[in-house]
Amino acid sequence: MRATQLMNTRCLSAILTAVSIAAVLPSVANATLADDSNAIISDSFLLSYATEPEFYAHIDYAVYAPGIYSNIPYFLSNKYVYCYQLFDDWRSTSSIVSLDISIDLDAGVGFTSYDTASPSGAAGGINPSFYGAEPGLVQYGFSSDNPVTVNQHSSVLLFTSDFAPDSIMGTGLLGTATAGSYFVELPVPTPEPASVLLLALAAPALLKIHRQNRK
Repeated sequence: MRATQLMNTRCLSAILTAVSIAAVLPSVANATLADDSNAIISDSFLLSYATEPEFYAHIDYAVYAPGIYSNIPYFLSNKYVYCYQLFDDWRSTSSIVSLDISIDLDAGVGFTSYDTASPSGAAGGINPSFYGAEPGLVQYGFSSDNPVTVNQHSSVLLFTSDFAPDSIMGTGLLGTATAGSYFVELPVPTPEPASVLLLALAAPALLKIHRQNRK
């Protein structure tokens, strides 16, 4: 009997210890970018179309100031990080195959990628088969063999920029396999007018210095 009581006491002690440790451990992945308090801006854009073909989805997003988002190469720690995560909700009848984001030509986007182990956002998810940036556009595409299907989500899609977002949302285009494309409002980098003006004013002087150095 004593041995049984001792064993029960030890088991209870082990359980309480495990609970205490779990209570102080940092959480991994907040499960949603939209609620990340570390971001300078975060929210969720909902899509709800009841006409055939029905399509229901949402995009969580967050933008991080330089040095806050940890899962990028160190040499990019001085950049703003823009994160998006696509969710194809359970009532949908079509999978998600692409996200195109319109950006300013001077937005300073230099690194585009995805993150399956984001410090925030839902863990895992479907990875894009291609991604990249060109003047005025950032693109993420999913192959026909591995789209974001109903009741699934993408990995965290991200890019870096020299600039913070404006209060006005930019335009994105979410593409589906069979339900067409949908415009979405997303945070995008916006070069400050003062910065653009400064660059424009400085250009002639820089060009003059460059020519003098070549002589």
